[in-house]
Amino acid sequence: NEAEGQIWFNSTSDTFKSVVSSGAWSSSAPITTGRYSTASTGTQTASLLMGGNLSPPVGYTAAVEQYNGTGWANETVIPTAIQQGAGAGTVTTALFCAGFIGPPPPGSTGTFEYDGSSWTVSNVLANGRTSALSAGTQTAAMIAGGSECPAPVKLSTEEYNGTSWTAGNDMGNSRYQMMGSNVGLQTATLAIGGYGPAGPGSMAQVESYDGTNWTATTALPTADGNSARYGIQTAAVAVGGSPSNTTSLQFDGTTWTATPSVATAREENSGSGTTT
Repeated sequence: NEAEGQIWFNSTSDTFKSVVSSGAWSSSAPITTGRYSTASTGTQTASLLMGGNLSPPVGYTAAVEQYNGTGWANETVIPTAIQQGAGAGTVTTALFCAGFIGPPPPGSTGTFEYDGSSWTVSNVLANGRTSALSAGTQTAAMIAGGSECPAPVKLSTEEYNGTSWTAGNDMGNSRYQMMGSNVGLQTATLAIGGYGPAGPGSMAQVESYDGTNWTATTALPTADGNSARYGIQTAAVAVGGSPSNTTSLQFDGTTWTATPSVATAREENSGSGTTT
């Protein structure tokens, strides 16, 4: 079985979205507003696309769109226009946190909960960060890495219990440009690629998190950052990335395998779903 799922092309002018089925990607309904540096959460047939950057002209957006497996509909906007945020949860119990709202740094500490119709402000992160990875549910989420835009690049992890954030153990490799990462649960997720503090250039390192510790696992075949990453810890997908490419890879918990490419090269994109 080849990788299946969904991905949105976060472009300045193109709202192309592809869905891969039976080992091939095919086009589906476009999002309403082309954008990049977004966050996402949910499943292939019930997903949210949140925030991002519009260009030109450059401008952050608070827009939220929901996909039902057929088309997109505009939903209640996030209280703050923001890009490079992190998402978790479902379309009726979503979490949006962190991100970049403009200079000066550091990144945002904001946390917002969504009930399917309205957003509520919750307790803030201990560390402001942007372009961090995230995973989990509205009442059991995590966030790790990211940067204070542009520095320092973070190792730190925080976990959310539905009310407040607490510190977790650090990753082995500090990294950012991970806002398209939405793999698994608070206690079972992956850090895939990204950009390190030494830059320029992306990373191939992959780490696995068990809710307590981070452990190095099989690296990507080629260094990559800014890709869409979704699925679960033992069945994950990474699509696109920097520099803008069409690569689609699937991870089974041990090995990365190339799957059919998407039609259009892309980066700073988001996705939701599973390998099927």
